Amino acid sequence: MRLGRLPVFATVNAEAGQYVFIQRVGGTEVDKTLLKSDVTPSIRAPLSTLPYLQVNATASYRTTYYSESLADDLRTQIKEPITRNFGDMRIDVIGPVVSRVFTPDNAIADRMKHVFEPNFSVQRRTQIANQERIPTATGYDVIVGGVTQMSYGLTNRLLVRKDQAGEPAASAPREMLNVSLRQTYYTDANAAKFDQSYSYGFQNRINAFSPIALVARATPTTPLAIDYRVEYDPKAIANGPKLLGMSLNGTLRSAPANVTAGWTRRAFALTTQTGAVINADNQLNAASDFRYKSVGGSVSFNYDIGRSTLINQRYVGFYNAQCCGVSFEYQSFNYPNNPGYLLPRDRRFNMSFTLAGVGSFSNFFGAFGGSTY
Repeated sequence: MRLGRLPVFATVNAEAGQYVFIQRVGGTEVDKTLLKSDVTPSIRAPLSTLPYLQVNATASYRTTYYSESLADDLRTQIKEPITRNFGDMRIDVIGPVVSRVFTPDNAIADRMKHVFEPNFSVQRRTQIANQERIPTATGYDVIVGGVTQMSYGLTNRLLVRKDQAGEPAASAPREMLNVSLRQTYYTDANAAKFDQSYSYGFQNRINAFSPIALVARATPTTPLAIDYRVEYDPKAIANGPKLLGMSLNGTLRSAPANVTAGWTRRAFALTTQTGAVINADNQLNAASDFRYKSVGGSVSFNYDIGRSTLINQRYVGFYNAQCCGVSFEYQSFNYPNNPGYLLPRDRRFNMSFTLAGVGSFSNFFGAFGGSTY
């Protein structure tokens, strides 16, 4: 469909699922499991034909059905269905884009291009009539209605190209560095606590401005990628940390094995949807997978530096032939004994079989062993 000279795109997203959420309070278990279905028709149209300026407008209407809702005390989840409806309108602006080309002619690149991209967006969500009765067991799907939010930021991109005789693919431009700076303003400060665009924004803070997020990605060589993220809050609460958290991750992809390692630090205590408090943490994580012909596997773990504890480890091994295959998996958890973790300690062993053209079959009764604590 076209509006004048500009194309208009219409899409419909639909999702349904069951969320199992068991809250343990002392020796009592509270079942907050619910069914959820979601439908979001949307329409999008570009509003600019200039090569250095992108302007896109999006309008959508979202309807979400929940099989349960919150009672009058706004805490107890009862078996009374509820539907959430709201409209969402958004305009995204990128540009004016400014670029410059350099010719260093060194070992890294023959040609280098620096791209400077300012960006701005405005989003408005309509009021949600029954917002206070929407269950929060899903956690990530908490939406505050009647909010206008404005995001603004800058992105710097560095593209390089190294020409090599006899290798045309090597002449293609490669993004060696991408650094972006971003912040969001909300007309309702409560919306800042539930914006999934920021990794460390979920805390007991009432602030109309989100943290300032700096995100960088570097690829010095094609198989190596390094990601860094830090979030800073210039208006942190009294005695609260201004540097909310940071993460550093690296990935090396090379046949027959891929390796990923990283470090994450959160400088404040986190309050979950159940009201439990999870202390600040400092973690290391690593993962590796390999495959050689028909044999392969993967190893991953998370290590809590503050508690000096291996909180999660997982080992997978498999063998695949032309007709069938077999896979073995072992997983162990050792999270803090905190109500915020639904499954603090557990060990599991699982085995599955694969038949070519049919599918995979595992233990119908769940992982072998179950909880061993």
